[in-house]
Parts: sequence; structure tokens; C-alpha cells
Amino acid sequence: MASNERTGMGGGPDGLDPTGSFRAAAEQTVDQARKAFDDALGLAQKAIGGMETNAASLQSNLQEMTRETLDFAGASAEAAFTLVEQLSKAKDPAEIAAIQKAFLEAQMQRLGRQARVFGDNAIRTAQDLTKPFER
Repeated sequence: MASNERTGMGGGPDGLDPTGSFRAAAEQTVDQARKAFDDALGLAQKAIGGMETNAASLQSNLQEMTRETLDFAGASAEAAFTLVEQLSKAKDPAEIAAIQKAFLEAQMQRLGRQARVFGDNAIRTAQDLTKPFER
């Protein structure tokens, strides 16, 4: 009984309180769980922020690509109209061949520029989408 009186609780024969170590372990476990939860919640919030940034970046890049597509389509249509006008005024087969050759060369250059622009946009979009995952 003297042991019980010293600890105020049902202590062991050596006077130690077994519930004290249990309580300390429980508090430590709760603290660790709380920290782990807070870390996980912080990561989830960061991921959501990254997704919002990704969505805005993706939308912006798609709008830019759409504008560029329309610009390239307009330039190609204008080139085709010019081709028809020039062909209608051609005086001989040699001039027709020269007009067609110039048209094809210009189209190939235009397509090359378009491919470079779209490739650059695709790379930039991919880089923007992976930024939230970089450390």
C-alpha cells in the first residue's frame, strides 16, 4: 500500500507508475501522427495548387497554339489564292512551273516554321506541366 500512496496510482512493487510510460508513448505517437497528417495535408494542398497552375498554363498554351494555327491557316490560304492568280496570268508552261516551284518552296518553309513553333509550344507545355513536381 505504501507504494500506492507514493505514486497516487496503482504503482508497481518498485514504486514506478506503469501508466506514466504508457501515457508518454501515447502522447509521442499522437504527436508523430499529427505531424505526418500535417505533412500529408501540406503536400495535398501543394499538389492542388500545382494542378490549378497546370490547368491555367495548359489553357494559355492551347489558346496560343490555336491562334498560331489560325495564323498559319490564313497564310496558307492567302498563298493559295496568290498561286491561283499568278497561274491564271502565266504565259507559258515554263512560267507555270516556276510559279508552282516558288509556291511549293514557300509552303515547305511555312510548314517548317509551323512545325518548329508547335514543337517549341509542346516542349514549353510539357515543362510547365512538370514544374510542380520539381523540387
